[in-house]
Amino acid sequence: AAARAAARARVRARAAGRREFLLPAAARFVPSKGLECLLEAFRLLRDREVPVGLILCGDGTLRAHLEQWVARLGLREDAVFTGAIPHAEMRDVLAGVDLLVVPALLDWTPRAAVEAAVVGPPSVVTSGVGCAPWMVEAGAGRVVPPRDAAALADAVQGLLADHAALAEAGRRAVAWAGTFAVERVAEEMSQFHREVLSAHRGRGAGRS
Repeated sequence: AAARAAARARVRARAAGRREFLLPAAARFVPSKGLECLLEAFRLLRDREVPVGLILCGDGTLRAHLEQWVARLGLREDAVFTGAIPHAEMRDVLAGVDLLVVPALLDWTPRAAVEAAVVGPPSVVTSGVGCAPWMVEAGAGRVVPPRDAAALADAVQGLLADHAALAEAGRRAVAWAGTFAVERVAEEMSQFHREVLSAHRGRGAGRS
């Protein structure tokens, strides 16, 4: 608890003390990561007066576009771009936030969600994220459809509004991370890949 409190103080200093709750997005700024949907969800949260700040950790081809969108949505006071953060420092950031959001359209290996679970915060991820099935099984977070800003905002707001549920999801996230084995991850990811490929082939057959 003391370590997380210290990490939280450091993250709040990095985020200029923005708001009661802190959400990070740790990803490359590319289209597949769904960050535009995240910004729309964040705007909904601010419209609902949820006291939350957003920390965008990363860099990439969409950075200028995302910065412009933050300005257009009127979110400059509550969102901060940190740039790329070295991996050695990222765990400290994850330990200091309330909830991780992974809005990816498709991400087979969401390292940030697993690393967040190791240090405490649960995650809200999309069903396009590879670890979503067993995250649900473990009760270590929430899963929403990709490209659904309203569902993403609802899931975040629901957890932040229920401190007991947030704390329990955090405890379950730590327990879930502790059960990881290379063999299980490999098998689960292989199954996910097979299901995605099967779905794509099915859609292709339907168009022929």
